[in-house]
Amino acid sequence: MHELYRQHVPPPEVCESTIGRIFLDHQGHETVKWGQYFEAYDRFLGPLRNGVRLPDGATRTTRVLEIGVREGGSLQVLQRYFGACGEIVGVDLDERCRDIEVSPAHIRIGDQSDANFLLSVIAEFGTPDVVIDDGSHLPKHQIASFKTLWPLLNNNGVYIVEDLHTSYWREFDGGYKNRNGFVEFTKDAVDGIHRWYSRHKMTDRNKFAQTELKAVTVFDSLVAFEKKAFRKPVILRFGKPRTFR
Repeated sequence: MHELYRQHVPPPEVCESTIGRIFLDHQGHETVKWGQYFEAYDRFLGPLRNGVRLPDGATRTTRVLEIGVREGGSLQVLQRYFGACGEIVGVDLDERCRDIEVSPAHIRIGDQSDANFLLSVIAEFGTPDVVIDDGSHLPKHQIASFKTLWPLLNNNGVYIVEDLHTSYWREFDGGYKNRNGFVEFTKDAVDGIHRWYSRHKMTDRNKFAQTELKAVTVFDSLVAFEKKAFRKPVILRFGKPRTFR
């Protein structure tokens, strides 16, 4: 993918997005992203770029957790995008990532499917406002990380999973309509939003969506889950009803 990207003019959605322009100007460690991601980044990360507004009107830094460090370039791009308003943490299984210099961002080494490891990172840096999963790309790891981190994601936060196309690849334990794929997990979440209305028994794995999932937005190879706690929906009726004769 990287060489293909080098050989082509970046698509307009990259050049037109704030984080896309930062990516194109990046001179630090290597980072590789699909061009269609940047419009989604601006849409979901943009409202958090200047920090998180607290109920008392104060603002705190936005906490960003990225799964998958590789060369460290993505952490540097995120740090530049959020600036002093963001605290960026990357996690990776590869011990070689431990010594990558990405200050002021942080790197911690561990398995994304290990709940205890992820909980230790949260205990150290606080509950995240943004999670970006660019880790192993194995659906079983993506689902395991989501189940651990979603309950800890702050209200009005966003959880992004990249490289969904691997859910269709057998070498990544995926395949079309494979229940173990993250795409099918995402479809279950769409059903979960509508649990209030369903007349059928649903899978337990989408219960979270009934009261915590504001929206799920699917792009090419990327999905964003927006978290917002809410109660049972109500229907509102206004105006004088018409009388038919």
